[in-house]
Amino acid sequence: MPLHACVNCRHYVPRGTLRCLVPDAPRILDPKAANRCTAFAFVERSQAEIQGAADGFDAGRSNETPGPDASDARQRWDQLFEEDQS
Repeated sequence: MPLHACVNCRHYVPRGTLRCLVPDAPRILDPKAANRCTAFAFVERSQAEIQGAADGFDAGRSNETPGPDASDARQRWDQLFEEDQS
């Protein structure tokens, strides 16, 4: 990933329709691509934040468990919306 990209900028907002906190910043279509925005300023992250993000990413991948299969989901659906047969 390029260093001069929106995702590395302190003004970048990861969610929402406006991805930049600078009102007059040019619209960038791909926040992970290199760009020449004049409002760019590197985000300051501590080493602990960087390491914590890396640990969380790895932990999330190693602890993945498979979800319920389709028959289990169908059984729960039927139990939830079961009509009274009386």
